[in-house]
Amino acid sequence: MAVDVAPPRTLGGLPALAGHLAHAFALVPPWSLSRSTRRRRDLERRFFARTLRAVGVELEVVGAPVQGPGVMFLANHLSFTDVLALAPLLDASFVAKADVRRWPGMGRLVEAFGTVFVDRDRPADAAAQVEAVAARLRGGGRVALFPEGTTSRGDGVLPFRTALLAAARHARVVQPIALAYSDGARRAYVGEESLVANLARLAPHRARLSIEFLPPLPDPRRSDRKHLAAEAREAIVRALSDRADAARPWSQQKA
Repeated sequence: MAVDVAPPRTLGGLPALAGHLAHAFALVPPWSLSRSTRRRRDLERRFFARTLRAVGVELEVVGAPVQGPGVMFLANHLSFTDVLALAPLLDASFVAKADVRRWPGMGRLVEAFGTVFVDRDRPADAAAQVEAVAARLRGGGRVALFPEGTTSRGDGVLPFRTALLAAARHARVVQPIALAYSDGARRAYVGEESLVANLARLAPHRARLSIEFLPPLPDPRRSDRKHLAAEAREAIVRALSDRADAARPWSQQKA
């Protein structure tokens, strides 16, 4: 079943964007001071919803995330808004590039949400990074990562990097997630574009992000990381292909 959130407001460029973001960030002080887990979760959800609204993204959610401890989620990656959309749905720690820590304002906030930071340019640290993810899973945590390692333009799924998937042997369940934006790569945060430049480009527009939770993969403890990566990527590619085919006029659909 698909569930839609309320559509975002029509935005008027950077001034309106700044106003909507200020409305979202007003939730940060009470969130950081709250001692109630339930209250913190409510404030987190409201923060992410307001931020998505600010940048003009509405959601369509198909299926549901696996509940319970020890879950690893694997998703394709198109935009920085992927995290904003997934965070309130998953209740999981995200694995992010180390440079996200340096984003003005957002870096410290992302760190407070329990993000696991990795530096893929330092292969010597790979074992420690895998252990950091594994420790979350062993402790009953839920972890979400984007195995492509970067955003893509939305016209395909990049090869999955497998190093961090070595931690999946400590997961109870691995669930793939297929993400697709309604107007494709024009909305996506691609490559090395700065966060500020990306926000400025997104602000005047609207887009729909489809989040499809796919069936969990077989017991990850019995799969090596490369096999697991191939299975997850194949499931996501197939889901995106089916979605694209369904969106075409009947006369143009695959036989």
